[in-house]
Amino acid sequence: MRQYPGTMLLLAGVLILFGVEQAVGAVGNDARLLALGAIPDDGTMGAEYWRVFSYAWLHAGSAHLVANGALLWWVGRIVERRTGSLPMLGVYLGCALAGGLLIMWKASMYPKPGTSLGASAAVSGLLTCALVLLHRPSAAGFGRALWVRVTLWAVLVSGLAISSLPGVSLAGHAGGLALGALLGFVVPVRRSDALTSSALRK
Repeated sequence: MRQYPGTMLLLAGVLILFGVEQAVGAVGNDARLLALGAIPDDGTMGAEYWRVFSYAWLHAGSAHLVANGALLWWVGRIVERRTGSLPMLGVYLGCALAGGLLIMWKASMYPKPGTSLGASAAVSGLLTCALVLLHRPSAAGFGRALWVRVTLWAVLVSGLAISSLPGVSLAGHAGGLALGALLGFVVPVRRSDALTSSALRK
């Protein structure tokens, strides 16, 4: 687990915030979710731009949290193993921001009741980043098992289908997916031999 401190940090963050949601009775309560940092879907965010980050730490319920947490645990480690902790965290936060900005834009153009929240945009970005990394020759030293790539593609297709369902933020997912794929091509890949040597010393 010590090889993936970034992934563990992110998981701890969303778990702690979900605990806060439960403690204050915010789960399923739009008013309290807004107070914690969700993005209002009616376009009334005003100058509260911090919400483009805070929304990504909140979840609508246990199922929402488990789905995002499980995918984060998987794809976060794939990206972190190949890039290191700080770049992986940068990808996650950048994709959360991209998703938040698109959600905010959509809310201003097409207002409706409700709130937008969840780590889906950021985790979707890690998913596409992981897919690109698994196809980059420079990352081949970390392993590129065919079953992993096929499964990631299947999850991506499923995620795109889910994004079209009512109540799911297509804008947020699209922002995360697009930026994650782009960053997958440009994020530096760490040296696989250095990682192996470090593991052998433990």
